[in-house]
Amino acid sequence: MSKWDYMFTLFLTIILSCAGDTTEPSNNQLHTENLPDCIEVDLSFVNMVSDILEKPKDQWNDYPTPPAPTCDIYYGLNVELEDTTTLQWFQKLDSEHSRLTENDMVKTIVNYFESNDLIFCLCACVVHFNPDARITATESLARSNNHKKTISKFLLYVLEETPHVISGNENSTIHGIWIQSMFNALNDESFEVTNDYGSRYSDAVQFWKEVLED
Repeated sequence: MSKWDYMFTLFLTIILSCAGDTTEPSNNQLHTENLPDCIEVDLSFVNMVSDILEKPKDQWNDYPTPPAPTCDIYYGLNVELEDTTTLQWFQKLDSEHSRLTENDMVKTIVNYFESNDLIFCLCACVVHFNPDARITATESLARSNNHKKTISKFLLYVLEETPHVISGNENSTIHGIWIQSMFNALNDESFEVTNDYGSRYSDAVQFWKEVLED
């Protein structure tokens, strides 16, 4: 990320902190406390995925707890992970490889998912507890030309379940990059979405929901 990109994100974060809700949710609420009741997916599979996504929670407890994947994501993920190789890559998303600052294993995993068009694996990474994994996966989804509606609906869900601004300095900037990357992914010409959504993210979320419902 260039110096100017960093400065823009920092400026945007400051602006939004003045205009939006800065309330932070409790970090005690983990995926396992709000697992969806997905009838077509075995609960053991849901638990396995949840355990992997929240493995590094203790290392990243300064950030809001990501929402759990929706049933649609679990359904698609259940199909994608039937492939043994894909499952092995997904299982690498544990605490051992949770810090991108120490190695680029998570980036390598996300690149594998992107190159093989594993959309549901990427969506799961968007709500991984590692903020760098979230950003990398969201940027990958923004480049995808497939499953646009599935991607957009999931990102809207995440945006609705996540505070758009948090306190702090570096943490706030990193969180702002992730939030901005989701809006960038949603700003797709195939849905005729305008990028003139102003400074209120809540208005933009509502706009995109109406676009997808049409």
